[in-house]
Amino acid sequence: MMTITSRATRHQGRAASIALLLTGTVATAAAAAAGAAAAAEPAEPARSAAGSCAPGQVSVSASATAADDNIVAVHVTNRSGVTCAVDRFPTVTFGDLDGTARPVPAGDSAPYRLAPGETAHAAVRTAPDMDSDGTEVVQHVTVAASPAHDGSRFTACEVGLGDPGIYVYDPITTWWHPAYQQAAQSLREHA
Repeated sequence: MMTITSRATRHQGRAASIALLLTGTVATAAAAAAGAAAAAEPAEPARSAAGSCAPGQVSVSASATAADDNIVAVHVTNRSGVTCAVDRFPTVTFGDLDGTARPVPAGDSAPYRLAPGETAHAAVRTAPDMDSDGTEVVQHVTVAASPAHDGSRFTACEVGLGDPGIYVYDPITTWWHPAYQQAAQSLREHA
């Protein structure tokens, strides 16, 4: 049996199909536009669920100490309005040399919480003495509050170790401490 459909019925069916197709396309376009608008909105600063400090939330500084030419005092300050965490010890690299200063005491990465405005301190020994075989001389040191951060670069002159540069041989760093004196004491105990 053959069904005969009038021309008007076929046009109405096509019109309904086109309307449905256009409605779906408009809805899809509206959803895509809403997604694009949401993506264009500024995101919150990157923070992990554990409350890790984003690079823009902290500032890092470094300076030579008066006590020893191969000790650098390193400081990290939480500049944000919320408590967040950095790694328990700084990531310190020297010039273009491979590797980082090893932490003392030895330990794995773990969070060190900083309240808003709080500063933590570490002591970095760049070389046990200037005459060790294999001692390198570099022109800058890079310090990061956490391994995921790019860090801040300080020239030998900026840290007070100008000419000829920063001596590096088996560098070590303490964990972060609430006061620099505690970091210096820890370095003396573990160096």
